[in-house]
Amino acid sequence: MIDSKQRISENKFTIDEKKVLDELSDGQWHPEYKIKREVGNPKVLETLKDLNEKDLIISGENNSFRMNGEVLTTWREITDFKHKNTPRYTPRFFGDILEDDGWTLAELKSYDLIHFRINGNISKEEIETIINKAGSVARGEDGLYRIFVQGDGSETYDLIKNWKSDDQSDNFTGVRLEKNVKRRDLKDLPHRFTADLCKYYGNFAKVLLRPNMTSITKHIADPDDIQQQIYLWVIDAIQRYDHTTSIPFAAYLGKMLSKWVFNLNRQSFGRHIADTELKHSRAINQFRSEHGREPTIEEIANVLDEDVEVIKNEKHAINSVSNLRTVGTIDSEESPVHIASTEDITKRYENNINQTLLSAAITSAATAGKDVNVIGWLAVYHNTWGEAKNKKLLPTTDQKVLQNKSSAILQEAQTRLKKLGVY
Repeated sequence: MIDSKQRISENKFTIDEKKVLDELSDGQWHPEYKIKREVGNPKVLETLKDLNEKDLIISGENNSFRMNGEVLTTWREITDFKHKNTPRYTPRFFGDILEDDGWTLAELKSYDLIHFRINGNISKEEIETIINKAGSVARGEDGLYRIFVQGDGSETYDLIKNWKSDDQSDNFTGVRLEKNVKRRDLKDLPHRFTADLCKYYGNFAKVLLRPNMTSITKHIADPDDIQQQIYLWVIDAIQRYDHTTSIPFAAYLGKMLSKWVFNLNRQSFGRHIADTELKHSRAINQFRSEHGREPTIEEIANVLDEDVEVIKNEKHAINSVSNLRTVGTIDSEESPVHIASTEDITKRYENNINQTLLSAAITSAATAGKDVNVIGWLAVYHNTWGEAKNKKLLPTTDQKVLQNKSSAILQEAQTRLKKLGVY
């Protein structure tokens, strides 16, 4: 079998082929439209097909392509690749394994998942004894247990249901079977790969979550606990990630973090509030369908056969959680919790800071004088931050006056920024 070094050295590559291989030399998945844009050739698909047939690149879902670790390393070593030390083109190796090559070493496995919740003190060992160790038991927040059974989990599900029936107390609530859940077993990944992966994406996640840190600290006060929670999220994402989609893990992690961070309120207030909220919602919907209007507190209490004071207290708790759900974070607000990150991935946040300072400087410049041309100020602000700024012109009766005033405002803003040392 011809190795990658021989395949590369024996080929005479066209200009388009060199451009494509250079673009893919970071080891990440690249969609066809992005490659077409960077290479500047609308017929780049033919080039991609040829390189794929030569086993120099790999094709994936969503018309995406990448290099494997062997070809990537060889290409960067024996060609005149000009961007070897450019951060954008730096490939990510964990434990000497290219990231996307590593995922293929631990394919997702299919499990049946049994969910149930216990409000009393029952240990993990007791549960394993009852179900005869049919699967791995994981205990989550608020007494939630999850059992992953590889293969058919119906027998384990029946055991749990029978256990619930035999339980004479109110400690046992809910049992549900979810079929064909895909998970990755961390033991299938090489140890060094997993350790380096968690370290890198642990830092990456910290940067992504900086704008949300104010919300996080509402639920997790201790910085060490915040750090632990972030790493638990990263590990959970590693176990769930489906590499066959050809979506980069970084993008998948970012999407999941934005979802998980807003689930903290439910974890903080417990499942009881979530169940109570569902109970109230069903009672309100029942009353609406029967009477065609919104119920009062007394009418909700009547539907649920509860005391009015109990319903009032529950309503207050539901409203508290609902309000927390709607609390957003202000990206420019400085977080009171400082979590260090050694990764060079903060440029976009620095750009956000510069934008905020420039915005403030423009506003100050526009309001500094007595005779303020508001349209001129809006024009500068609009042309600075607006999309398709060359197509967006604010109306004014005198374009020359507008232009002169806008230039003066912008010059003043730039002067203020220079004094701050950020322009």
